[in-house]
Amino acid sequence: MDKQKLKQLRDIRYEIQTLTKLLHKKKETLHDVVTGSSAEFPYTKHVMHIEGIDYDKEKDNRERICLKLKNRIEIAEQLEYDILKWIDSIEDSKTRTIFTLRYIDNKTWTQISNILGKYYGDYARITHDRYFEKERKEKGL
Repeated sequence: MDKQKLKQLRDIRYEIQTLTKLLHKKKETLHDVVTGSSAEFPYTKHVMHIEGIDYDKEKDNRERICLKLKNRIEIAEQLEYDILKWIDSIEDSKTRTIFTLRYIDNKTWTQISNILGKYYGDYARITHDRYFEKERKEKGL
C-alpha cells in the first residue's frame, strides 16, 4: 500500500456514492405540446401538454448504463475494501489509530495528535511517515 492509494479513500467513497445515485436515477421523461380539440361538438381547438418515456430507446440505453455503473461501483468498492483491510492489518494499535483517523475519519495531523494526547502537531505525521519508511525497508525498496 502506498500513500497515494490511501489518499484516494475519500474520493473512492464519494465515487461510490455518486455512482449509486446515478444507478438509481429515475427514468428521463420526454415532454411535448400538441394541439387537439374537445371530444364533443362544437369542436374547440386547444393546446395539451403531454409527457412520457421512449421505452425502446430507454431500455437499451438504461441496461448498458446500469451495467457500466455496477462495474465501476464494484471496482471502487474493491479498492475501498483493500485499503480498509490494509489499515486493519497494521499490528501496532497507535499506528493503526493514526491511519484510521487520517484516512477513514479525514482528520488533520494536528487533530490526530491532539486526540492521541500529544501536544505537538507533528507527532501523528512523523509516526505515519516512519511506518511507511519501515515498510519500505522491510520490502527492500
